[in-house]
Amino acid sequence: MADLITWIVRWLFCAMLLLPPSALAESSPDDVTTLKVSTQLVLLDASVATKKTGKAIGDLNLGDFALQEDGVAQPLTYLSQDRLPLSIVFMFDLTDTVQPVLKSLASGTLEVLSHLKPEDEVAVMGFSSRTTLLQDFTTDRLLATAAVTKAADMKDEDGTFIHEDMYEAIDQAFKSTIFLGTQRSREMKW
Repeated sequence: MADLITWIVRWLFCAMLLLPPSALAESSPDDVTTLKVSTQLVLLDASVATKKTGKAIGDLNLGDFALQEDGVAQPLTYLSQDRLPLSIVFMFDLTDTVQPVLKSLASGTLEVLSHLKPEDEVAVMGFSSRTTLLQDFTTDRLLATAAVTKAADMKDEDGTFIHEDMYEAIDQAFKSTIFLGTQRSREMKW
């Protein structure tokens, strides 16, 4: 059953990517459907740092935050400083159009790697007309660095099949080794 649900979620995501932007622009206000949801808890992530040094401020309490929705103050009832591990898939476009900036993108990715927590895992992929897994999920920064460096030197003269490439990246994200009960922390960067 879980495999069926996973397949359906992936299929729906890929189907959304196939919609032309004009599909949304052509709707009139009469075509808009309103979805009303009632919830007891909404989780928000926040990262607070000083402007001068960029260092995180860690000794905050609930009274240090304010939340508004449409100009109306919302009650805050809980504050936690959890540091959940991330699963990140870095995707490198290997087509000709990106070649002039590929090395600087790789350099930026290496900078991001240096700021991750030791328990965060990353996978590295290259894409064009096909997707190549350069490094499966790992917490080993040396392996991740080697894969990013390899991606920076790769080139493919074919065009991009972005929908298939995104499907492959989503498929890879579902292979994350981080599992926290029933919650996974995933982020896609490309």
